[in-house]
Amino acid sequence: MPRPRLQRPARQPGRSRRRGPGHPARPGGRGARRAVPHGEPALGPDPRRVPRPHGPHGGPLPGGGRGGGRRRAGRPRRPGCGPRAGGVTVRLLLIGIDGATAEVLGPAMDGGLMPHLSALRARGWMTGLQSTLPAATAPAWATFMTGVTPRRHGILDFLRYDRSTGRVRFVHAGDLQVATLWAYLSRADVVVGVVNLPLTYPPPPVRGFLVAGLLTPSLDTVFTHPASLAREVLARFPRYRIVAAEQQTGGSRERLLAEAGEEFAVRAAAAEWLVARYRPDVVMVQFQSLDPLQHRFWPEVCAATAGAGARDLTGALRALDEAVGRVAALADGAPVLVLSDHGFTGKVGTLYPNRLLGQWGLLRPRGRGPFARLRSALRRAIRACPSPDAAAALPEVIRARSRRAGVLSGRGTVARHLHGDLVAAIYLSGGAGPGSAADPPAGSLADRLAAGFVALTDREGRRVVQAAGPGEAFAGPLGPEVVVVPEAGWVCSRRADAGPPLVPLAQGGTHAATGILLGAGLPLPPSPPRLQDLTPTVLGLLGLPLPDGLDGVPLFGAPEGAAASVAAGRVERVMSPEEEQAVAAQLRALGYLQ
Repeated sequence: MPRPRLQRPARQPGRSRRRGPGHPARPGGRGARRAVPHGEPALGPDPRRVPRPHGPHGGPLPGGGRGGGRRRAGRPRRPGCGPRAGGVTVRLLLIGIDGATAEVLGPAMDGGLMPHLSALRARGWMTGLQSTLPAATAPAWATFMTGVTPRRHGILDFLRYDRSTGRVRFVHAGDLQVATLWAYLSRADVVVGVVNLPLTYPPPPVRGFLVAGLLTPSLDTVFTHPASLAREVLARFPRYRIVAAEQQTGGSRERLLAEAGEEFAVRAAAAEWLVARYRPDVVMVQFQSLDPLQHRFWPEVCAATAGAGARDLTGALRALDEAVGRVAALADGAPVLVLSDHGFTGKVGTLYPNRLLGQWGLLRPRGRGPFARLRSALRRAIRACPSPDAAAALPEVIRARSRRAGVLSGRGTVARHLHGDLVAAIYLSGGAGPGSAADPPAGSLADRLAAGFVALTDREGRRVVQAAGPGEAFAGPLGPEVVVVPEAGWVCSRRADAGPPLVPLAQGGTHAATGILLGAGLPLPPSPPRLQDLTPTVLGLLGLPLPDGLDGVPLFGAPEGAAASVAAGRVERVMSPEEEQAVAAQLRALGYLQ
C-alpha cells in the first residue's frame, strides 16, 4: 500500500515579509524572547534565538543555503516566517478527547447525538487505540507525544518520589527523558500549534505556539509559548480555564456539567483564534472535561448515549461534539486524527496496598497520637481552602507540618505505597522481608512483593492485579522499586489504616486500556494502533525522517531515511508549595488523588 503524504498547500506570492509597526513580532522569530527550555531541546545554541547560516557578508550560503540577507526570488517562505496569504494552512489536525471510548462515542454517533464526530468517521474510520501500562493520563499523553513507552520517557503517574528530598512531588514537562513530537517538528521547520495538552508545563519553546494543559499550576504563571501569548489569551477569553470542573468532588451536578460545556466551547474558540493568527501546519487541541464526567457519572453517561440518560448529560455530550466540529473545520479538508489517551469502564473496587504491606509486616503507619491527629486536621483544613491563594495565606509552619503527614515512614517500615491511583508505586527502604506464613515466595524483596500482589484474588476468585514487577521495567531507572498495576475497574488507595486490602465498590468509572483513534481522510491502519505509534505516524505523514530509538512505528508506512535523535533538555524545576496545592486541587477536581 503506498504511503500517504501530506502536501503543503500552494502559497500565494505578493505578500511582503516585512512587518509594519502595528504587527507583533513573528512567533519564534528574532523579535520574540525565548525562555530556557523545560524538558525540550533548545532550537539552537542560543535558546533565545534561532541562528541562520550565512556567508561572509550575510548573504546566502553557496549551494542555496538560507542566509541572513534577502530571500532569494522564487524560494518559498519558511514556515512561520510571516503572514501567509489565504488558502489552507493546516496540513494535519489532531484532536484529543481525554478518556474517550468507543462504548460512549460509538452509540452517540450512531444515534445522531454527535453529528460532527459522525461526519469525521464517515470520511474515514474509527478503531481502538491501545493505551500505556498503566492506562493513566500522565504516562499516556507523554507516550503520545514522545513515541516511546513509560519505561523510556520516565513518567508513571502524576506524582514522583524525589529520593534526594524525601518528598513526593508532581511531575512536569522537564521530567520527560526524551524529546517530544513538537521538538522534532520545530527542528524540521514545521509550525506547530498545541492547545491544552497535559504535561506541557513549563511550556517548551516551539516553532509556533503552545498553551499548556493539565498540571499547569494556575493561569497566573507563564503557561504559553511565547510567554506574551498568555496575557492575550486571557484578555480575549476571560473564562479560559485549565480545568473547568474545579469542584468536581464537592460541587453540584448542575455546576459540573455547566462548567464542562463552557470548557468545550471556550477551548474551541481559543483554538480558532490561535490558528487564525499563527497559521500552523500541525495543530493539536485537547479536551479534558469528558474524563471527570465519566469518573463521576459513568453508568449515566453510557445510558445517555443510548437515549435513556438525563438531558443534562446529553447536553454535555452535544457541547463536546459542537466543539469538536468547530475545531475540525480548521482542517478544511486536511486529514484529521481524533484520539484518546485511554478508555473507560465501570469501577469494580479499591485495592489498598499499604494495608496489605502492613499485614505482611513491612509497613508501620505513623502513630495515632495527638500530633498525628493534628497533622490530619491541618491537611483537611488546607484541602477545605476555597482557593490555592487562601491555602498560601496559612503560616508556613502549618503547611510544612501538614505535608509531613503525606509520607508513611513509621519506624520499622520496609515498603510503602507512596503515590498512584491507577498504579501503585511502592518504594523500599531496606530491611528483611515478610515473616508470616502468607508471605510471597522466596527471592528478592521486590520479586516477592510482585508475586504476592499478582496472587491477589477477589471473593469470586478473579485476579485483582494485572501486572507487577520491578519499577525499572515500567518507568525506567528513576521509577519505584516495585510497580503494581491493577486490573481494569480496580483503583488504588494509599491509606494505611486498619481494614481489608480489597474493598468492592461498583460506583462511578475508571480508566481502561483501550481508547479510540478516528482517522478522517486517511486509510485504515493495517495493524492495531498503539499510542506510541502516533509520533512516528505524524512524522511519516509529513514526509519527515524518523528519529532513532522510537518504540512506535508509522501506521501508514515509514519515510525513507532516518534522522538523528533530538536530545531532551534536562531542566530541574520544583514547584512551590502554592503551585503544588493548585495542581492537587486540579487533580482532585478530576477525581484523582483519592
